[in-house]
Amino acid sequence: MPRIAPNVVCFAALAAVLAVSVSCKESQPRGESPTPGTGVTGVASEPASADLAPPAKPDTAAGGDGAAVSSRPAAGPGVAAGLERRGPGKARLGGGKAGAVSAHETAGHRDEPTQGQATSGQLTAGDWDDNLNFDFFRSYLSAFRGARPDFPAIAVDGRVTIRVTDEGGAPARHAQVTVRSGQRECLTAPTGADGRLLFFPSHDCGQRGAGDAFTVTAALAREGARPVTVQAPRGDSWAVSVAGNSAPVKALDLALLIDATGSMGDEIAYVQEEVRGIVESVRAASSGISLRFSLVVYRDQGDEYVTRVFPFTGDLDAFRTNLSAQQAGGGGDYPEALDQGIAALGDLKWRTGDVARVAFLIADAPPHTERAAAYLEGVDKLRRRGVHVYPVGASGVADEAEYLMRLTAALTQARYLFLTDDSGIGGSHAEPHIPCYSVQKLDDLMRRMVMFELTGESAAPRAVLRTVGEPSPEGRCKLSGDRVVQIAR
Repeated sequence: MPRIAPNVVCFAALAAVLAVSVSCKESQPRGESPTPGTGVTGVASEPASADLAPPAKPDTAAGGDGAAVSSRPAAGPGVAAGLERRGPGKARLGGGKAGAVSAHETAGHRDEPTQGQATSGQLTAGDWDDNLNFDFFRSYLSAFRGARPDFPAIAVDGRVTIRVTDEGGAPARHAQVTVRSGQRECLTAPTGADGRLLFFPSHDCGQRGAGDAFTVTAALAREGARPVTVQAPRGDSWAVSVAGNSAPVKALDLALLIDATGSMGDEIAYVQEEVRGIVESVRAASSGISLRFSLVVYRDQGDEYVTRVFPFTGDLDAFRTNLSAQQAGGGGDYPEALDQGIAALGDLKWRTGDVARVAFLIADAPPHTERAAAYLEGVDKLRRRGVHVYPVGASGVADEAEYLMRLTAALTQARYLFLTDDSGIGGSHAEPHIPCYSVQKLDDLMRRMVMFELTGESAAPRAVLRTVGEPSPEGRCKLSGDRVVQIAR
């Protein structure tokens, strides 16, 4: 199919994607391995690896008939060679020349949207779980920080996975957990649908190691549940068993945080359609579950608005109307007011207790560098409230945005999703610094993420359109030096 002109795409496709099925057919337990924590400071220093260089993309997107127009700015000099980007039209972070800058980019990274036919099920995307590949993630963080020491970091060393089970051995969904060091409260947050919570001693408590200096208190997410306190063992995996039995999730709060600046014009209509479809299928498949939806859109300082907030509502028609009314505009430079968008997301009236709390962040740019630390503080606030944030990287995502999006997903126990060129929609999508992934339809991918947050179980993709990195049938990819990464849950 011919490539649809940039500037028609993102909002509509999102609306169609949010149609999640709550059935667990072909499901399997989610894979192991957690992610980073709270204080915005230093990152683990580990040598960069050649595997960090993103794989080359096809010269033409599947079904496309020409090179895509790049809308991302060229990267600055002095970035580690391990973060080099490959492929036509993409800037490189190594010592070589930056990729060609298109007329679209030269014009200020902001075009007005054109019109096109947006329907659900058109956008394509990959996904990556840095919690399953934590050593690889630490190498990636180290390489990025070596290239961009001006960017804030999270201390992820000493990460601990806390697993809470009920008295029958099942995952204790949304159990309230408090970690203390002596009398000091380090972290209070709920577990996810799989009964896990990630604790980062350096970030959460200012301590480098995990061991018998910590106590863990946990209780089921129900009124009157009896808390259990245990002494934390040494090591990076702590198990806690609580009294009572965990019940199926009966409520979902689902929020969208969307960049509505001009550079999102090439995909916003499609994102809207994808989201509408997901929301409708969630409602259709969730009999007995209390559903609420919220929308936050943001632009930048000096625009018509900085943030526009639509609070949680159970009225799906009102939510769809608000979503459809949003248009891309404003901006003017690459960074946007993402920090204020994430703060507005955290200020929503999220329900507490046994509730699945899910947010999708759809964006193509980072916050302004001087506001990146404030952005990460907002992410940590959401993490402590038990909100799992799934970033969706749109066309134009450069290295700074990828770094913050992956850190967001890792901190909140989610996954990083990124659009690909396979759909032929929108501008060129830069390859992420990920060695192995499968390309799927975005609507199916987002539906499965919501389903996991409701059930704690993972379903196989309906269809894999393309793979990068030659994954095995079990979803494992071999890297240099006999290292292995995992793409399957």
